[in-house]
Amino acid sequence: MKPPLAPTFFAKEVTGARRFYRNLALSSGGLLKVVAGGIEHCGPTYCVERASFPFATIEYVARGHGELHMQGKRFDLGPGCVFAYDKGVPHRITSDARGTLVKYFVAFTGGRASRFLDECGLPAGRLAQVSPADALAALYEELVWAGARSDPRSDAYCRKILECLAVRLCLSLKSGAEHETASFRKYLDCRDYIERNFLEVHGAREIAGRCGVSEVHLCHLFRRYDHQTPYRLLIRLKMNYAAALIQQTDLLVKQAAQAVGYSDQFHFSRVFREFLGVPPSEWRRMNNVPPLDG
Repeated sequence: MKPPLAPTFFAKEVTGARRFYRNLALSSGGLLKVVAGGIEHCGPTYCVERASFPFATIEYVARGHGELHMQGKRFDLGPGCVFAYDKGVPHRITSDARGTLVKYFVAFTGGRASRFLDECGLPAGRLAQVSPADALAALYEELVWAGARSDPRSDAYCRKILECLAVRLCLSLKSGAEHETASFRKYLDCRDYIERNFLEVHGAREIAGRCGVSEVHLCHLFRRYDHQTPYRLLIRLKMNYAAALIQQTDLLVKQAAQAVGYSDQFHFSRVFREFLGVPPSEWRRMNNVPPLDG
């Protein structure tokens, strides 16, 4: 049964979050036990600083940028960065106000928790990079869904997802040498540009020009290091932004379309449905927003 109050370690400097917590009692048994997890949209003043933490934890950056200070070292955080800590590993995480972090986390306990991090290829105190940058997002989303359920079978399911996450992490980790190649850094620069400027740019040719590469080379970088084209990433970001506007504001659908660069509302609705699975009007209804014309 869940405790009556949310854990005090949940960060408060967030603009939005979907988080869960289960039985937070430490365990020394052989089975791993997921105790908390979620996704956090960090605010510009986000800062978490701990001298220690009672649970083994794996954090994964989905979007945005920030800094990590861990065991006396400083790391830049960006999409695809994943890091782990455990008790006795001091860490400080901050978000870049110009491109705030969106990150997932999972905390777990058990007699083999530290050894499990080693088996993941991510021992406590280490930061690594996965490729493609969103390689872990689907599993973390499934974990958030499962962790929030009160079904007694959810504990076992969360443990299985954690084990799958470990395998996916091992398969997706970039080697240190590949992470430092000029082409991989260029891919990260291009992806970063798209994520920071998706409202202003309109296609792959424009992205390539702004990033100082040819359109052919830009697409080659995404084929090598990502699972989607740069244009697909651009449109996905636009539709996710529009979905948030429709869910959280009283904007008309045509106004949300214009906010992401679509002058044709009907074309916008078709693209929205392709990415979100439902038309904008249905998205509004599903998220309990009163219907509006237009």
